[in-house]
Amino acid sequence: MRQKGLFILALLLIMPITVFADSLITKEAIVVESFDGEGLTNNGATGNPVIWKANGSKFSTEGYPKAAYANAFPEDLFGKYPENAADLNSFAVLGSFTRKGYNYIEIIPGEGNGDEWRAEPLMLPGKVEYFDLWFWGSNFDYTLEVHVVDFQGIIHVIEMGSVKHIGWKHLYVKIPTSIKQTKQYLPFFEGLKLTKLVVRTDPDEKVDLFYMYIDQLKVLTDTHVNSFDGEDLTSKDKIEEIWGGSSDVQE
Repeated sequence: MRQKGLFILALLLIMPITVFADSLITKEAIVVESFDGEGLTNNGATGNPVIWKANGSKFSTEGYPKAAYANAFPEDLFGKYPENAADLNSFAVLGSFTRKGYNYIEIIPGEGNGDEWRAEPLMLPGKVEYFDLWFWGSNFDYTLEVHVVDFQGIIHVIEMGSVKHIGWKHLYVKIPTSIKQTKQYLPFFEGLKLTKLVVRTDPDEKVDLFYMYIDQLKVLTDTHVNSFDGEDLTSKDKIEEIWGGSSDVQE
């Protein structure tokens, strides 16, 4: 009886360590957009190059917002003199509004060039636990939001908080567990897509001219969700290969 009790105690001591170790192995920090150049990143949902645009709300000054890729980066992340400094860029936005109020600028991923450009949500890899980025601010009383859409087509707005700071700052937010990234039936995992970042101005804050820079959009994610023998049969490519457009296949 004593031996049985010792065996159970040993199991209880081992199990938490095993679970904890497994959770560390499956989580990865993945940069989904470095902003090091236009079209360098491919969309995981479509495989096409990602082109970012900045759109302003109703009272945007004519010709604004302006957007560009700037040779600028957070030194806290890369160091003051990285060897590849000339290749490190960020997404720069120059905004201006004609009046104070509830103004906003949307930073939107898409595909295509010029008049061919269209908004296209950016697929986030794995089951996302945290979302983070670097934001350069100039002490304006603005806030930042992340907009994502789940597999049911429901849009979720995640507050990243104030960007009233000076220079580069690392911002991060935990993805609420209420946002579903898996479902009951195969394929279990569906994932989230980033539809846009939104910067909102405080109605009492100055808005006639301001700069902001964004870099290193990253997620902490579980890329090994519900692995099982035969999981390749749940991929869209494999389903298309086997079944094509058959009307007998249930959605």
